[in-house]
Order: sequence, then C-alpha cells, then structure tokens
Amino acid sequence: MLHSELLAQPSLMPQVAKALGQFLGPRNKMPRPLIGMDVGKAVEETARSVFIRSKGKYLPTVHCMVATENMDVNAIAANIDEVVNAIIKRIGKQHIRSVYAKLTMSKPIRLI
Repeated sequence: MLHSELLAQPSLMPQVAKALGQFLGPRNKMPRPLIGMDVGKAVEETARSVFIRSKGKYLPTVHCMVATENMDVNAIAANIDEVVNAIIKRIGKQHIRSVYAKLTMSKPIRLI
C-alpha cells in the first residue's frame, strides 16, 4: 500500500526525526504532528482526503482511491461519479481533459 501522508503524535516526533529524518526529509515525507487532534479523527480525515500533485504549471493530476476490488460495481460507479462531480464543481468541466480508472497493477481504462 502506498502511503502519501504520515501522521505522528507530537511526543514521538523527536524519535521519528532521529530514526527516519534522513530518509523522509529529502523526499518531503516527514510526518505531520497531530497537535491537539484526536488520532482516530486525523487518520479518518487523511484517509478521506484527495491529494493533488502537479508536475508542472499546466499538468495538474488528481489521484484518489474510489473503491476496493471487492466492492459492488454500482457502488464503484457511484463513487467515481461523486469524485468527478466534486472536481467539476470545484474547477469546471472545461479544465478536465480525461478521466481514467484502474486497479493497482492493471492498465488504466479511459472513462472520459
């Protein structure tokens, strides 16, 4: 499983920095300290978030998990529809060139 976001309790940050700082720091993957937050709530928030990465000014790409392999096809379609509609609502349909869906190790299927 790919981990895009790392979280840590503030009391553990010195140990995390000491043990993993030289590996995570250069990759900009240092954990975000949870100051005054409930750990369970922060994990749930992070799991439900969408990460947007841009490889250039005009090349924005959105990657997000919409389902698991064992989900019903109708539920997967509803999740994809919800994500696409949320993105369209946020940035406008004219800015979306294509939409793909894929399993972890499969070839992508073009939806739009």
